[in-house]
Amino acid sequence: MSILTRRTNPPILQLAALGIALLFAGCARESVPADAPEVRGVVQDLRPGNGTILVKHEDIPGVMPAMTMAFRVDENTLRRVQLNQAITARLVRREDGFWLVEVEAAPDANN
Repeated sequence: MSILTRRTNPPILQLAALGIALLFAGCARESVPADAPEVRGVVQDLRPGNGTILVKHEDIPGVMPAMTMAFRVDENTLRRVQLNQAITARLVRREDGFWLVEVEAAPDANN
């Protein structure tokens, strides 16, 4: 039987494809340092044109005082956050500026 007519086991191909996808996903995703400071604030503006959100945030001890500042975020975060939404996130410094990662809606203060 020639190599062109031999049938390959489909589950093996599926596992190989999954392994390759996981490898690329791992390369594309940057790990967040364990000591990345937490940011608590409120979204003031969404700026999809430059991939940022404007956040009025609390003091970030050892990093910066409370202020209103634009932070870079990924596209998924831009789609999920809303104006005037309280958020928590982790702050990561990259070559192109400060990024907010692991952005989540802040727990309701009334609960």
